[in-house]
Amino acid sequence: MRRAHFLGADGSPRDSAQYSILRTDRPGVAERLRRRASGGFVVGGGAAGVG
Repeated sequence: MRRAHFLGADGSPRDSAQYSILRTDRPGVAERLRRRASGGFVVGGGAAGVG
């Protein structure tokens, strides 16, 4: 997480977050993203319990 590392178009500080997906996690992550995109959001899952 990078906090207030650059200014947005309106001049206010902006934050950024970066995420990574391991190759072994990819199938489950891809399926959850497909469900979210189709409106079937699923809570939970993943190694950290974030989904």
